[in-house]
Amino acid sequence: LAWDELIEAEYYQVMADSKYVISDTNAFTHTGLSENSTHTYKIRLVQGDTFSEWSDEIVVKTNVYSKQNCISHNFAIRSQ
Repeated sequence: LAWDELIEAEYYQVMADSKYVISDTNAFTHTGLSENSTHTYKIRLVQGDTFSEWSDEIVVKTNVYSKQNCISHNFAIRSQ
């Protein structure tokens, strides 16, 4: 997953399949995905004690016959 870098972001919080993950960059790679599996994602930026709104959630499905499943999606983060 990748999104536009925002200068004001200290880091990004990614919710991947209902689990929080911290990303210091404007990208996140979800590894260990099974073939033909469904996953949900949304992100927000964090600056100190301030959090942006969550991006819209996306639902993606991995490929069925791929040895390496790759998901690509661009997000938009709304600043408050």
